[in-house]
Amino acid sequence: MEKTVEKAKRNLINVKFLFISLTVLALSASFIVLVQGNNSAAQALKLMVTKQPERLTELFFTDYALVPKKLKAKRRYKVDFSVTNREYRKQNYTYVAVMIENNFERGLVSGSFKLANNESVVKEVRFRPTKPKANIKIIIKLINKNQQISFKATT
Repeated sequence: MEKTVEKAKRNLINVKFLFISLTVLALSASFIVLVQGNNSAAQALKLMVTKQPERLTELFFTDYALVPKKLKAKRRYKVDFSVTNREYRKQNYTYVAVMIENNFERGLVSGSFKLANNESVVKEVRFRPTKPKANIKIIIKLINKNQQISFKATT
């Protein structure tokens, strides 16, 4: 009787294994048919299993050592910033630079440009503080990328 019980258990395990194998096979076949019949599903699967490079834009002061810390009123200054396209496609950029002097904001320069992938550009921002003993903040924004850099100085 024990041999009969053991044999029944083995048969039950074999049936379960066979059922699981057939289920996996049926699901795989259904998925393949679905993917081949639907181009967008094939593209979605490709995106899921293919590692995509990180797309980004670099915005930075070209030489941070040259960014002024102490300023003099009525004197002209300039600071350069760089933008590098790492988006893996051509990009349009729009920028604006502002100066905040004792909580009063003034536009300095704005513009736009195009960059191919891995291309960089250097832009210049000129400014002149008007008040002595003022807190100054220069902000450079890439509008369409929601990025900005800034620095603070005093006169």
